[in-house]
Amino acid sequence: MDRNIIQPIDTSNRGEKKTCKPHGIMHQFMLYKSISSNFIAPSLENRGNFRHIMMENQRNRREDDMDHGATGPAASRPNLLNNLLRFFKPSNSTGPDEDLRPRSLTVFGSAEEAVYSDLINCKLLKVLDLKECNNLEDKHINNIYKLLHLKYLTLGSSVRGLSDKMGNLHCLETLDLRKTKVNTVPVEVISLPHLAHLFGKVKLNKLSSKKLDKFLSGECNLETLSGVVVERNSQFPELMEHMKKLTKVKIWCVITSTDGNYTKLSDAIRKFAQAGTDTSQGARSLSLHLNASSNEMVHLSATSRKAGLAPPVFYLSSLKLQGRLTHFKEFAKALSGLRELCLTCTNLEGPILLACLRELWCLVYLKLVEDRIDDLDINLDGDLASLQRLCIVVKQPRFPTIAQGALPGLVSLHMLCKDLEGVCDGIKVEHFKHLREVALDSEVNQETIELWENEAKEHPKRPKVLLLKRVEAADTWSAAKYVATDQRSSELLVEGTP
Repeated sequence: MDRNIIQPIDTSNRGEKKTCKPHGIMHQFMLYKSISSNFIAPSLENRGNFRHIMMENQRNRREDDMDHGATGPAASRPNLLNNLLRFFKPSNSTGPDEDLRPRSLTVFGSAEEAVYSDLINCKLLKVLDLKECNNLEDKHINNIYKLLHLKYLTLGSSVRGLSDKMGNLHCLETLDLRKTKVNTVPVEVISLPHLAHLFGKVKLNKLSSKKLDKFLSGECNLETLSGVVVERNSQFPELMEHMKKLTKVKIWCVITSTDGNYTKLSDAIRKFAQAGTDTSQGARSLSLHLNASSNEMVHLSATSRKAGLAPPVFYLSSLKLQGRLTHFKEFAKALSGLRELCLTCTNLEGPILLACLRELWCLVYLKLVEDRIDDLDINLDGDLASLQRLCIVVKQPRFPTIAQGALPGLVSLHMLCKDLEGVCDGIKVEHFKHLREVALDSEVNQETIELWENEAKEHPKRPKVLLLKRVEAADTWSAAKYVATDQRSSELLVEGTP
């Protein structure tokens, strides 16, 4: 990365490089080496013993043909099924039904129906990535249920439902439904013996008494469930208590305090948070989206139901809360070991929020997403001494005040507001001696970028000034996300692009 060979695109909350991409020249070299070793095939033009196949849509292929001067019918794409059979089969194969070679298949854009019908012959397939396949329908995935060696499966935006035949995929470890329109998953999915990671926003089918007893009597290997919608009469609270290996869970809570599941879910959350030291699975992460009628959920989880019991101690490393909070201080007292905290649309007043944050002695990362947050004054020397990364996202350019000496360990400061003009009076870059980066919204004006660049140049550490692009969430429940742009602030200044 220091030599710009591998370029980081996204970082985790702890500052670790999360996603990277190679430089253009390095990418070509890696591609050449991968093809030479029969590892990857970027097209269907050459025959080989490749293990990973990437297939592009027809439009991209026609554009490539035109770029190379091809015209007329000869430039159109051949039948995709014939290409698959010719490309995947061994050189001595003769019949059309012989097993195909690939262990991994990725399809981008549109694909012909022949691809889906031919999947049954890819019996050795372990990884199937159809996330960017835009014409994949429910009828097309029936053959996927026959791929018994499949370990990783991700589906595209046109998929609306899953069959109970998913129970045939005994080897499946990761199922990614985030781009699909799947709202409900059958119990056969969470009952898969090796399934460890389930991504999406789904509800769980209601189980019969027989199926429920069978699930509770077996072992659940789920480690990541991100996430599940809990509504009235949902059986998830009972199922969650049985998921002993769960380390990361995301819950959309749409129930009210009058529902019978309200207390059950609160108890399940408390048991999940308290079980952190009872397993060898490491730190635990909880993401909780609350509606207006469930904002007492956090308070119930933080209090003991029976009189005379000591307050609970939670062993969470990461916590995300979205929705109005009324009793967050009691919850914060049980989170002394928390390292990452994200609060979205909580409407907590500044003094109350600061009192809660002072309970979190180990906090390393803090993200606050509000309309405005100018009533937060961090003014004590040594306040939040362990905090290293601070991210503030506001609609109005009203930021908190941070006095000199507060946040002594801060290395990353994100001030994200598209209407920000100039530097913030209450936050001085010079006060943070160890600062290494400052991030702004990519839509701020050019003058503001220049002012922050100048502030960074005068700092002894000369922190980088980054521009992050806002990506709107797919649903109203989730907050907008910021991702890195392809250009740095200095490059945008030279080109004159705001």
